[in-house]
Amino acid sequence: MADNRLKTNPLICALLASVIAAPLPPAAASAADAPFTDVPASEWYYNDVMIAYESGLINGSTATTFSPDDNLTYA
Repeated sequence: MADNRLKTNPLICALLASVIAAPLPPAAASAADAPFTDVPASEWYYNDVMIAYESGLINGSTATTFSPDDNLTYA
């Protein structure tokens, strides 16, 4: 009876593991391109704010401020 198990190549396994474990790149916009002066790139929520802004889900309270300590509204 033949062994039908898939044979794995250790090199391919190591390559796949490194790709899966690699950190995700930061949001497309860099700190220089960020529209909000009150959301520094060092803040934990920076990427989330940028993704939501770039997707058109949110706007800032003004053209240059996001006001991260204010309430979020549907308006």
